[in-house]
Amino acid sequence: MELGAELSMVGESWLGRKAIICNDYQDYGNAIDRSRDDGVTGFVSVPLLVGDVAVGALGVVTIQKLEFGGADAKILGFLADQVGASLEAARLRASLLDSLALLEASQEIGAIGTFVAWLTPEKAGRDEWSPLSIEMFGYTKETYDGSNDAFWERVHPDDIDRVRKAQAVAHETGSIYDIRHRIVRPDGVVRWIHERAIVEQDPEGKPIRFMGVTTDVTDPELASQALRERAEQFPGPSPGPGRGLAVIGPQGAAALVTAL
Repeated sequence: MELGAELSMVGESWLGRKAIICNDYQDYGNAIDRSRDDGVTGFVSVPLLVGDVAVGALGVVTIQKLEFGGADAKILGFLADQVGASLEAARLRASLLDSLALLEASQEIGAIGTFVAWLTPEKAGRDEWSPLSIEMFGYTKETYDGSNDAFWERVHPDDIDRVRKAQAVAHETGSIYDIRHRIVRPDGVVRWIHERAIVEQDPEGKPIRFMGVTTDVTDPELASQALRERAEQFPGPSPGPGRGLAVIGPQGAAALVTAL
């Protein structure tokens, strides 16, 4: 026969969120017949909490002539705290893994990489890149060493000064770092990337980390360059018989309008 939670001592401890001590179990009103028949004489129970939620209770019984006291309930409570903390940690870890999987999937779908450059004295010079960022810069998990130098080794030589100045401004003023620049991959291919980042500070205003996102914008950048080069081949606006030529940019804006 199974009893509802409210009809057992464990259930009473669980639902009441309190410790229960019983040293006359044979006469206890909510005693379970099987336990009484097994000769249980005493019982102590404490609620089991995961975070702020009571999910059950832990109980200890005795069939000897022992009496439980407050110290026994306290020790059992310590054990329940440990169990609850372990369950909460497992739940948070599972939730974190689900969130990370969702984040990685969304990054892959949107072709968005993430990066963190640590600025604290003990971590300065160390970076953490998402798998997509590692791939974007032409590294592999084996060749990427997690250093800040890995970033600068890929920045196009003609863009290094501009990128350094943009990062310095963001670090000094707290403004958003927002820049497009070129990188050179190991195979010699030049790619354009767009980076946006902010400097996170501690309560005292000291920088903790430089974190942001990066996207490969090579195709739209090359399209814009081709559009500009194409536009230079046409004369400026001139009087005409009502006919003209329009060159439309990637965003739908007219980059050139001329009469024919």
